[in-house]
Amino acid sequence: MGDPSEDFSAIQSWFIGGDIFLAKPRHLRKFPRLSPLILCNLQQCLDYFHTLEDEVQYIWPERWTLGKILFLATRYFTLASGPYVCWVSFINGNSRITEKEYLIHIDTINVVTVLTTYLPTATLLLCLHALLGAGRKAGYAILAAYVGMLATSCTLMGNHLSLSYLTPSPYPTLYPYEYQARTWAFRIAGNYWLFARELCMFLFGCFVMYRRYRSYIRRQLEAGAQNDWILNVIRRDGAIYYIASLVVTLYTCITYTPGFPVIVRDLPQRTAEYLAPPDS
Repeated sequence: MGDPSEDFSAIQSWFIGGDIFLAKPRHLRKFPRLSPLILCNLQQCLDYFHTLEDEVQYIWPERWTLGKILFLATRYFTLASGPYVCWVSFINGNSRITEKEYLIHIDTINVVTVLTTYLPTATLLLCLHALLGAGRKAGYAILAAYVGMLATSCTLMGNHLSLSYLTPSPYPTLYPYEYQARTWAFRIAGNYWLFARELCMFLFGCFVMYRRYRSYIRRQLEAGAQNDWILNVIRRDGAIYYIASLVVTLYTCITYTPGFPVIVRDLPQRTAEYLAPPDS
């Protein structure tokens, strides 16, 4: 859910987490710090197999529309990205890896981060566009906003990567290099951009829901119909999923925003915390 420009801290956690956990069995008490990532991947796999039959029955026979392409791309790319990032984390923990290979893996994960962020965003915007009535003018406006968001994220990511470099790790037995940047301005800007983007998405979603169901209630009252309760229509539209997605995403991005009650640690400090002796 985050932009590449502010996700290096999370990426580095992936790089060292598995190696520290396996190398230090006595630190099993640290497992809760890693368990949310494991549970998320497990939940994705369970959800995939639980809904695969419906996908084969209802999605595959349909013609190739933008909605079908976005659905399948989001579903399968997101499903594959978790194991891939986990695999890269173990590869990058190898002390024999070269600096060039290390940078390639980091750049690849940033591309993966862009795709896993903006494929679901495109799917959500397409659904909101449908709830608005699928008008052409609204479609062009949403497309322009989407391209602008994507371009902004890629610009911040590119500038941050261009100013980044590797230094020898203070813990070479755990990970060979430490990721640094000549300036963190683009990463900080990315944090604020993430919050601004998701806040705009949340407000746009609220506007769509308000307009959609206000007009529906008005038509129902004008027609004198009382048998189709508004919550049934919301459930039929799948709006509860859109609302939940907007709320959870906005809440999550707040923790990445500077100035909010969240502690940002550099990699050596987090590593030292992992290696600290157990509390007595």
